[in-house]
Amino acid sequence: MTRIALLSPAAGATTPPLQTYAWTGFRTHARDPHIIRHAASGTNTFDRSLPHPVRLLWHDDAPRDTCYRVIVGRRPDLATPDVDILCTGRERCIYHLHVDTDYAWQVSRAAATPPVTSPIQSFHTHARGPRWIHAPGITNLRDLGGWLLTGGARLRQGLVYRASEMNGHLQLHPAGRRVLEDELGIRTDLDLRGEGEEARPVLDSRRVRWINEPIRPYGEIIRDIHFPGYRRIIELFADRANYPVLFHCWGGADRAGTVAYLLHALCGGDAEHLALDYELTSMAVWDERLRTNSGYRALLATLAMFGGRGASPRTQVEHYLHGVGVTRATLAAIRDILIEPAGPRGACAP
Repeated sequence: MTRIALLSPAAGATTPPLQTYAWTGFRTHARDPHIIRHAASGTNTFDRSLPHPVRLLWHDDAPRDTCYRVIVGRRPDLATPDVDILCTGRERCIYHLHVDTDYAWQVSRAAATPPVTSPIQSFHTHARGPRWIHAPGITNLRDLGGWLLTGGARLRQGLVYRASEMNGHLQLHPAGRRVLEDELGIRTDLDLRGEGEEARPVLDSRRVRWINEPIRPYGEIIRDIHFPGYRRIIELFADRANYPVLFHCWGGADRAGTVAYLLHALCGGDAEHLALDYELTSMAVWDERLRTNSGYRALLATLAMFGGRGASPRTQVEHYLHGVGVTRATLAAIRDILIEPAGPRGACAP
């Protein structure tokens, strides 16, 4: 055989969902969830906030120990691949691809003379979100991007991530650090924790800027004392130089959930997707966060005070942010960065 044959995903195929466990409206009781250890207590907790890989399979008549180069990218010509790795065997699992996205891939023998390579083949990733990321040692790490927005646009992937803390009750592993710094390319670590929570930089300070903005979530956003913090947080997202941004509190649930709601709603997220995005934290290790929780209901009631009767979540959040001192130019800059035209396929929904 003079060429390598790509077997799976088949040409033009859509992959299975890129999540190991699906959110079904209540905690999913799976047989084999990942176990994460709480550093403070030493206890183990089940974690279901896990990505599922795209499994690449190919055929070649070369010896089994042949080394292959595998490249995967969003450009049809693979000029700037997202994945460029060497491996042996006839398969490779690739994690953390964007949801609802066209990819091309190609496999070649790494040291063959003359070169032996496959044709370039394409596949499409499933539209179901979220785009979970696995950084060993922490939990509840996911891309805010991928959701379809009112009017047909979508939140851009690869720019804003939310997560649990990286030190304290959990401890980021060296492999997790490589995911955040090298794979995701995080430039800004926005830490929402306050005193007594070991708020400090964890990532390489030469590569990642650490910003500490302690806030309170949900209905407390209405208190004047928290206005400057929320203004500074939102203004941070208006500067392209800060991206990609990772923001987190302790569990990535309440304070981080409030910031995620504000950004998502500001860009045009509808009420159902906003609630689903909040509930997805239930897949992590911090107990359930449901739309019926008192905290989430307090956030909705507080924002309902802004924008007038029957106002959309976007309008409510706009008026709230104007009230804390965020300018219209800042909000426009954030939307310009985070919103992209929708692709030709389905919505990002759990």
